[in-house]
Amino acid sequence: MSYTLQLLGDGSDTRDFTFVVDSDNQKGWAWMRLIRIEDNRQRGPDIPRIVNYDPAIHDGKGHYMSHLWRARSSKQHNGPKTYALVGAFGDPGSYIPLTPLVI
Repeated sequence: MSYTLQLLGDGSDTRDFTFVVDSDNQKGWAWMRLIRIEDNRQRGPDIPRIVNYDPAIHDGKGHYMSHLWRARSSKQHNGPKTYALVGAFGDPGSYIPLTPLVI
């Protein structure tokens, strides 16, 4: 299953980050792998979204997007497991919930 984070830009533009679980442990900590970045700009109905993630660049050792992202997992009673990025995007105190991506 994939999880997404949508950040708002100027106007109605958004940038979507898609993650998958790389590993998860019993104590509620997980590592997420970033697999896609897309810009959704108001460019017209027939113009595709812009994909800004290139595995040839971003999966290399040293690029800041290629590392695993720390996350906290939780499971609600009778619900799906959810994840939140911890300390992401240079903010050590951040806790950013991810939305399950249903395909």
